[in-house]
Amino acid sequence: MRQRPLLNEGGTCDGRAWIDVYPMEADNLPLIRKHKLDETDIRILQVLQEEGRIPNNALALRTGLTPSPALRRTKALEQEGFILGYSATLDPQKFGFQVLAFVLVGLATQANKDVKDFQSAVRAWATVRECYALSGATDFLLKCLTKDLTTLQQFVAEKLLKFPNVETVRSLFCIGIPKCEPSVPVSIISTPRAS
Repeated sequence: MRQRPLLNEGGTCDGRAWIDVYPMEADNLPLIRKHKLDETDIRILQVLQEEGRIPNNALALRTGLTPSPALRRTKALEQEGFILGYSATLDPQKFGFQVLAFVLVGLATQANKDVKDFQSAVRAWATVRECYALSGATDFLLKCLTKDLTTLQQFVAEKLLKFPNVETVRSLFCIGIPKCEPSVPVSIISTPRAS
């Protein structure tokens, strides 16, 4: 591997980004690029997580930049994969979703095909909003959202328990949400200090 500077649109390097050049693997993986975050990048990420629809001019003002560099940095963060997308946060209760449950699922076997089949099914079930593969006694944690307990019970009985290879199902019901912060805590990332 060798490292070379990443050039900006003007063909110059501002010293904050590098590309790690790796030899191509047999499966033709693309080259891996590496972006070194600085304090300005972190400020941009913090603002965008708080307010994803902020106009570029306002983002520039809040991060101490002019609009052009703010836009260039945001685009670079998007292209490097630090920003995966933008979305709106909706209130589930306004749509009649009253039950939030976490469902622990244990599979009978962890054969690669069985796990992939289960993961494919989970992606198709609208009731499941998030799915996490776990280590330990439980294989998966599903975050489920339904209109009522009857609907959740039907989902568990008709989908989960009837799915091949599902051995155990345990439901935990949410009775309150003291903290819900889906953002990444970029404020605790350390950045290299200028010497």
